[in-house]
Amino acid sequence: MKKKYDTKNIGIYKPLELFGSITNLSISYKAPIVFLFDEHHGNENDCIIKNIENAKSLIRDGNIVLIGVESLAGGTEWDEETGDYVTDDLNEKYYKEVIINRWKNNCTTLSDALSIENTHMIIGVESVGMMNKIEVDIYIDNPVDIRNFITKHYLSKLRSKHFIKTLLEHYSSKQLIGNLILNCGSNHNEHIEEWINSGEIDEIVGVKATYLRINNF
Repeated sequence: MKKKYDTKNIGIYKPLELFGSITNLSISYKAPIVFLFDEHHGNENDCIIKNIENAKSLIRDGNIVLIGVESLAGGTEWDEETGDYVTDDLNEKYYKEVIINRWKNNCTTLSDALSIENTHMIIGVESVGMMNKIEVDIYIDNPVDIRNFITKHYLSKLRSKHFIKTLLEHYSSKQLIGNLILNCGSNHNEHIEEWINSGEIDEIVGVKATYLRINNF
């Protein structure tokens, strides 16, 4: 069942009707709002369907201008061989126009649903290079529980940083005005919440923002 939330204190003057619980992680005056959507890729408790409905409500009433999704690729290229970001890449155009556009994970339900009417808002935030490295390690280690292996992989936290940086860098570079959604696994939002609580988040993303976390499972 949806709940009604009063969000006047963060600049949204129409009450929002949303599924799940909202945790207010930080408030910055006259700053964009980043709604952090927790996703369980197995769709526990229909969380993905509820996230889709929440996104539609926020697009309608919450002045959303950008939606970042883990299911699609984006951001600066990361080289799995060097373990670092590429700063001088002659193939940058190929990376941006071919590699990024072709990559997607196996859980694109939310991005597929929202793309029907809001393609212009949706960007990928996953790092192709980091995921390639993780897939190599999966092949070598052959874990029984692949999802748990990915969650606990040493690149998991760096991927979280890549997600939120990619989202806010795109927001800034396009000079957008409005609010944002980041949809990703709850473990990644745990990392982001940790940086918000420690005060590191502004330095990581370069943009002052209000952060609200929404969980549906």
